[in-house]
Amino acid sequence: MIRPRTLRVGLAAGVLFAGLLAACVTKEAPAAELVQPIPASGPAQCYWLSDAGEGWVAQANLTDPEFCYELDSCAGGIGMSGGGCYKWATGANEPGMPWDSFGLPVMSKPKAAAPAAAEPVPAEAKTAAPAQCFWLKNDDEGWVPRPDLVDDYECHAMDSCSGGRGESGSGCYKWATGANEAGLPWDSVGLRILPPPTTWARRKVAGPACYLQPGARDPYSGSEAYWNETECFRRGACPADHDPEDYTVSCYRWAMGPDAPALPWSERLTNPVLAASIPPPKEIYEDSFEITSDTCFEDCPPNLMRTAAPTPLYERPDPGSPLLATIPAGECVDNRDFKSFSTPLRGVVLETYDGYVAGDVIYYLNYEGEGTYAAWWRGDYTWVDGSPQVRWDPEAENPDPRAGQWHELLRADGTRGWARQASVDYLDGEDPECTAPK
Repeated sequence: MIRPRTLRVGLAAGVLFAGLLAACVTKEAPAAELVQPIPASGPAQCYWLSDAGEGWVAQANLTDPEFCYELDSCAGGIGMSGGGCYKWATGANEPGMPWDSFGLPVMSKPKAAAPAAAEPVPAEAKTAAPAQCFWLKNDDEGWVPRPDLVDDYECHAMDSCSGGRGESGSGCYKWATGANEAGLPWDSVGLRILPPPTTWARRKVAGPACYLQPGARDPYSGSEAYWNETECFRRGACPADHDPEDYTVSCYRWAMGPDAPALPWSERLTNPVLAASIPPPKEIYEDSFEITSDTCFEDCPPNLMRTAAPTPLYERPDPGSPLLATIPAGECVDNRDFKSFSTPLRGVVLETYDGYVAGDVIYYLNYEGEGTYAAWWRGDYTWVDGSPQVRWDPEAENPDPRAGQWHELLRADGTRGWARQASVDYLDGEDPECTAPK
């Protein structure tokens, strides 16, 4: 069963579809940056500072620096553990390697250095606040918590100010460890930083915006105030011969204010060039849906399955990344995440409908769920919900090897990686011999 993804994905749409590009961005570092000198004391691995006074304890299930970094709250990691200290080091008593030496951005600096094994845990490390969603109130009360937005994905969906999907229309939201702390960059928690889907808070700042024809009924209940120029034009640009006194037709104009005259539309909208000269900005997009509605990923109970065929396991969802292992058929594994990637596909619109004109060139970018897909049209993002009819070009004979569905699998020996188009049997507790990897 497929439904809109509710964890880390999403394509940016401020208006409907400008939030394209969803879900879970895989943080990749050049291979050269990942090669670290290994001291004679032993190979590097992840360590956790026990809260029971046991010092630094090896975490064999965290098999690469990125997983360790995501949990660390003490030395510049993302802090997804909500306060735990983690390090990537060659021994329990060795200093942790800097996260930026692996190509990972160092987040807010710790208030105190992570302690050595024999030292007491500082109060800052014990009580570090977990990240949560904050909203910038519009009555000068500053940043206030939004406990109703329970994860970074929901917070990102509402944010209109720093690269979120903009579903609030104009609200500023951040994912941070405190009201006065800087928000974590959305891409640091696996979400895409999106171009502004609209001119946010445009009622408060000077600049052009989308306005309804004076006196006309608004079928979109005010949402036009947050449309960008492309969406304003597509949804109902007033014709050149429109009588401003005729309120029987609802149309929209691009203007400097609600009472200002209409500005000329951009040339790319009124006289579009072939899309081949303004191709989509990316070569591949992540689909904004998850594979199932009755299982979760990441911090959730094991999602056990058995491989139905030999399954190559890669370091990242990219067959060009290092091959970690080939899982034999019949092995019990834990499915920890899912991603699906699409490459842009060119098409020609066959009918004039909903702002699209017959003959328009359009690119399919990725699937949003509920019959909607993200598209690139006249040099900007737009949203298509099943119409108009489009004649798509044949798919490439040599498609992008990253395209397709990927499962992140965890093996019993702790190996964790990505399998493309994996042939697996979902168990749902039907196989008592299949247990969660330790």
